[in-house]
Amino acid sequence: MFTGIIEEIGTVKKSVGSPLGTMSIETQGVISDVKIGDSIAVNGVCLTVTKVGANKSPSLQMSFDVRGETLSLSNLKDLKPGDKVNLESSLKAGGLISGHFVYGHIDGTRPVIDKGRDHIDIGIEKDDEKYVVHKGSVAVDGISLTIAKAHRESIRIFLIPHTLNNTTLLDKKKGDMVNIEFDMISKYVHKQHGVAKGVTGSSLRDAGFDKTGTD
Repeated sequence: MFTGIIEEIGTVKKSVGSPLGTMSIETQGVISDVKIGDSIAVNGVCLTVTKVGANKSPSLQMSFDVRGETLSLSNLKDLKPGDKVNLESSLKAGGLISGHFVYGHIDGTRPVIDKGRDHIDIGIEKDDEKYVVHKGSVAVDGISLTIAKAHRESIRIFLIPHTLNNTTLLDKKKGDMVNIEFDMISKYVHKQHGVAKGVTGSSLRDAGFDKTGTD
């Protein structure tokens, strides 16, 4: 499990290259205590470290085995040597949760449809709408972000300079594909109350939302 707070930007040294390939990423040592078997979120995808090699201090190189389903659902298949990726180590017990719970289980890739100095618009599919909540959380390439505006076919996310300067979003442009993971809480709520009977007054009351005394 992760929190969507990026620790550093890594550089792809070896891309996957096949449906059953290995990817290697060079880091600058911010994630310095990594060992074989650890979970690392790479652009929001939870991967297991299979090899750790030292480069010129303080940098190191991590390797990951990447398989078919992970490639089909994520933008890892599009990465080339030299490309930048967001990295986050897994949440430790008692650790600070500054973002939101991110599981590293990507729902798919979605296109950047607009990019401005202070925002990014991401296209969504019809089936995504049930998980999209105004001011709710979403992970984009592993970054915990807040949905500022929700439309039928897109979401808008406002960006602060810190986020742009410390993630790969600075280099994103229209047409790029980003990994997206919708908030697990939204999925649980939909599973519990939305699938069988839709969101109705009765289902909202069952979920604890009583309209008595409200506008």
